[in-house]
Amino acid sequence: MRDAKRRIETVLRQAFPNNEIAPRHFGELLVEYAESGVGPPNLVNEIETGGERALWSFAWEAMLCRHLRTQGYEPKGTAKRTGGPDFRIEHAGRTIWIEAVVPAPEDVPADYLEPPPAGKFRLRSKPDAERVLRCMSVIADKRYKVDGYLAKGIIGAADCVIIAVNICRLSDLDPDGNGITRMPLSMEAVFPIGPLVVPISSDGKIDGPMQNAPRFAVRKASGEPIKTTAFLDPAFVNISAVIQAHQKDMHERDLVLATIHNPLALNPLPTGLLGAQKEFVALAHGDDYQLRDVRLEARLQELTESLTRRFLAREDRIVRPVTAAEAGDFVGERNKCKENVNNWCFIREHFQHVPVRGWLISGDCVLDKHSVVDIGGGELVDVTPMPEDGARLTFLPHDGNEDEFAAMPNQLILAR
Repeated sequence: MRDAKRRIETVLRQAFPNNEIAPRHFGELLVEYAESGVGPPNLVNEIETGGERALWSFAWEAMLCRHLRTQGYEPKGTAKRTGGPDFRIEHAGRTIWIEAVVPAPEDVPADYLEPPPAGKFRLRSKPDAERVLRCMSVIADKRYKVDGYLAKGIIGAADCVIIAVNICRLSDLDPDGNGITRMPLSMEAVFPIGPLVVPISSDGKIDGPMQNAPRFAVRKASGEPIKTTAFLDPAFVNISAVIQAHQKDMHERDLVLATIHNPLALNPLPTGLLGAQKEFVALAHGDDYQLRDVRLEARLQELTESLTRRFLAREDRIVRPVTAAEAGDFVGERNKCKENVNNWCFIREHFQHVPVRGWLISGDCVLDKHSVVDIGGGELVDVTPMPEDGARLTFLPHDGNEDEFAAMPNQLILAR
């Protein structure tokens, strides 16, 4: 194993020149995976000869293996030696197989994959169709493999099967793993959901809430339409779910996963497994399906209960308006608190100040979504103009993440 460690470190130094952190981090992951007995016996040889594809594939498997263990599972990889899926775990007497894959960035524009020059920003549009097509391709390929494993008896008729997709190679930097739908990119590959749209009336006014438009196919560069309905297709009934990651590493952070359940699965995957942060189920709604993030729904309930407890305990804090001396030539816009805060902190380069999302409390019972700035020492400053009625306002910070805050109601009425 000492020789394997040395060989892995040699490959990583070549893959990450002038980088002290990456070779050490990936070296620890890959050596841990190789020593676990779960990884394939040819792991080191393939890393040496398989180039970038092999490196990221085995790094993803190593990350997934570590994550499964932190969740209390004991992954087995013996089937790897007989041509089966990458991992096998047991849960409540049921066998769950996991087939891992990292889509290669084929047809994704090269300039999108390259980082901007040091110290500079660059605005780019996501090549949505190309990225979705890569996910669709690898999921379809893995489905064919799974059908073969079932035919050979490697996978049992009652076993659950998961395709684990890491989209890390489809962008230079991916903060959330979402596609044009603002949902996990892999969801766009298995359900016919498209970009967010706002209905507009004939007189040019907004005529309803923002929603996802349907998208039943994505066109290849050749113009050929490829269906986005895998999880509505009986050919995919042997796939219980897709899980998606978007991280290239686990350096000083946990793995963030999204689980996407197949409503037609012969062997549905129980919800709440694998430590996913997002978990989508498709529930029958008349002749259609309604997609719901059950993990987010449960979390929002927790946040609402926490907000109520903190409000009743009077944990809200004084927030003062920004002074003229502090503002200088900065002028915030009414009813645009998030934009004002982001402008203040980042565009105006108050980098030592921290955006704070939360709830502005007026009348001691009305809680409105709002954003303010922490200028240091916990002092909260509002950079958004408010009505000049002299009312004393307090603020209760949000105790979740940005996605959760966005999903919370715009206003709550509580009594204390």
